[in-house]
Amino acid sequence: MTLKNLMVHLDAGARTAVRLNLAVDIARRNQARLTGVFGQRAAPETVGVVAHWPSKEYVEAAAAVKARFEQATAGLADCEWIDVNRGGDAELAHQIAYYARFFDLTILGQVDENAASPVPPHLAEEVAINSGRPILVMPYVGEFPTVAQHPLIAWNNSAEAAHALNDALPLIVGCQSAVLLSLDPHRDEAKASCARAAMQLAGRPRPHRLPALQPRRRHAPHPRAHDAASADVELRCRCAAPDRHLADPARGVTRPRRPRPARRRASAGRTTGNSPR
Repeated sequence: MTLKNLMVHLDAGARTAVRLNLAVDIARRNQARLTGVFGQRAAPETVGVVAHWPSKEYVEAAAAVKARFEQATAGLADCEWIDVNRGGDAELAHQIAYYARFFDLTILGQVDENAASPVPPHLAEEVAINSGRPILVMPYVGEFPTVAQHPLIAWNNSAEAAHALNDALPLIVGCQSAVLLSLDPHRDEAKASCARAAMQLAGRPRPHRLPALQPRRRHAPHPRAHDAASADVELRCRCAAPDRHLADPARGVTRPRRPRPARRRASAGRTTGNSPR
């Protein structure tokens, strides 16, 4: 299970360089094909009542980003450039989600809600829902020369969690440590399912031979999971499920359990209410 076909979304924003550098690094390490997909907000150029697309501003931005893409990918064996050639929010999200369906992994950027953005505010969510493929969202701040060395895996033993974990395996194989975090209110079930997930992670081969790491666990699962983990990767299983909390299906969160009021028991020989006359 490897990453052989990657896509990175590009625009004229300041964070494009961070996404592009990471995408090139992942492609180089996996000997993968990298496709840059350019798309950003833009209005058509109007002359009187006549609208012309693409506008001069959009063409200049696409040309500048394409030059940066070609320079960054000069050392890769296989690259491709795609311009979605759309400027509206709905069409941009639709086109980028469409292209993402054909790739093993798509790298997108997080939108800073406090700053002007060249892309729709919910682009990452739209692509994740409508593409059906794994995506990696880069934060709008910070430098990330490499990723997935210390992944935190949210786990609730659902089909969605299993799907997400399976999609992430090609990226996190070979990590130095991994933490499985369960917020399931049923502690015993959470520990058992985390142990199974840990065994799956520990049984994955790593591309480079590293010295065995001793597992550290707050709640130790089955002994076999201990042995498997120490042979491959450091795994910690944390079940953050308070005993005095219960699930609220309507809100999807946990809420404190209210203590039940103590019942009054009538003593022998005593009655409640009005005494008979």
